[in-house]
Amino acid sequence: MLYHEKNAARKLFDGIRVYIQRFPYPAYSHDNFTWSISVFLPLMFILMFSSIVLSNMRSIVWEKEQRLKEYQLIHGLNNWMIWASYFFTVLFFYLIIIVLICVLFFAKASV
Repeated sequence: MLYHEKNAARKLFDGIRVYIQRFPYPAYSHDNFTWSISVFLPLMFILMFSSIVLSNMRSIVWEKEQRLKEYQLIHGLNNWMIWASYFFTVLFFYLIIIVLICVLFFAKASV
């Protein structure tokens, strides 16, 4: 049998040529600013979004203290409308911060 022969593998691969070339990849550049800001970036995100959360909590607590939700329900407002108003108010403030973050990260500085 051919596959039990001693030199069968050598004869099989004699005519094969393999050419290897390194994949083009840009050179690594170490950016000190990115390395130094990576420590403070999570803290910056927490501080940016915590003020909005605290402000929303304060407005909801104020509204509960004044019992405005009960007055709104008495006047015929549905419960989903009140929740939708909370949602769109919070969404508006979050969108402002998210747009500012995107501008900060993706704007190219001309030096």
